[in-house]
Amino acid sequence: METIDSIMKKNGHKYIDILKLDIEGSEFSVLRSLNLKSKFFGQLLIEFHDRFIKDGLKELYSVINLLHDNGFLLFAISEYEYSFINKTLYGEILNEIG
Repeated sequence: METIDSIMKKNGHKYIDILKLDIEGSEFSVLRSLNLKSKFFGQLLIEFHDRFIKDGLKELYSVINLLHDNGFLLFAISEYEYSFINKTLYGEILNEIG
């Protein structure tokens, strides 16, 4: 297994445009382990598996708040898949379209 940090370093990446997570319940611990302020992710596309864990809905809301507090806006939900955009990127898009 590799970490996001090691993959980025190996490939010389400073940011990730889109990070998609579908990791069967581990998304909660992975998202909490990321230093979201020190890395730039344009979008996060996450399939949440809250239905598989104890206190899953509470955990889901907690992680959504964590993402919001770290600059991500929830812009779409499709059953279990949640899409977030970085507020900085969202602002740049709005400026471009006027």
